[in-house]
Amino acid sequence: MRINSLDQFRGYTVAGMFLVNFLSSYKQLPALLRHHNTYNSYADTIMPHFFFAVGFALQLGAHKPIPRLVRRALLLMLVAALVYWPVGGWRVWFQTLTHIAFTTLWILPVLRASVRTQAAYLIGSSLLHVGLSAWFWHDWLRAHKVIDGGQLGFLTWTVPALVGAIACRWVRDGNLRPMAIWAVGLMLVGYGISCLTAGGVWAAPPFVPPWHPRDMWTMSQQAGSASYLYFSAGFSLLVYRLFVWWNPRIPLFRTLGTNALAAYILAAFTEDLTKTVVPGPWWVSFPLFFGVTWAILRLFERKGWYLRL
Repeated sequence: MRINSLDQFRGYTVAGMFLVNFLSSYKQLPALLRHHNTYNSYADTIMPHFFFAVGFALQLGAHKPIPRLVRRALLLMLVAALVYWPVGGWRVWFQTLTHIAFTTLWILPVLRASVRTQAAYLIGSSLLHVGLSAWFWHDWLRAHKVIDGGQLGFLTWTVPALVGAIACRWVRDGNLRPMAIWAVGLMLVGYGISCLTAGGVWAAPPFVPPWHPRDMWTMSQQAGSASYLYFSAGFSLLVYRLFVWWNPRIPLFRTLGTNALAAYILAAFTEDLTKTVVPGPWWVSFPLFFGVTWAILRLFERKGWYLRL
């Protein structure tokens, strides 16, 4: 079953990923397009969108046998190893695809449960992460410079994934009223948690550089902090709600959104190739990278070639 708003939302997310990943090596770009690990920038909103979409899709397929969903998650781990491991081994392996696989396995026990149970599960997972962070995890991950939350990141990546699963139920049932309320509520919760920084301060709002020191309460993609992922889950829900209301049919987003895994893997190669062949300014190299990657994916679409697990 395909839902146009989800494909369009996922396509927008892939396009955003192309933008922030490609431009990350250019120092003259606006700060909002970069990962800083000390506050929530635009770049930091992209990865939670993927988890929101994954949770939504998992809920759509919740009727499938659990062993089949487990095999898909394990296969995704293998794909992630083939993509990431040659670059930097264990540390680099824990990036988007690996986190999606671990998070999928973690939320499978509640995939067929009620909304109330799923909400309790995401809260419990994030509280466990907070407890472990206070005990030792936050100091360890900073010392070892992990990526996207590291080995325990699935505990908080559960938040946008299960929010996506809950949103799927609302869309399927035609009950869209809770979306905006939940979106605003989750963003406020995320910001409220960030105000525990430094023992309790009036924290800088999202998208604004902080005026306080960083700790486990700071919105940080590197740490996969609870504040970051509650706010981002709400933001993902709000953005998705706009796609449901708008219901666009943009061909670019359709092409990217219906073959997102292929787009993710392909972009790593076309980005390196473009920067090698055209090492000039970003306003020359980025359109070339985007155009070439889209053209290949469009060819895949015409041929009916999709990479899905």
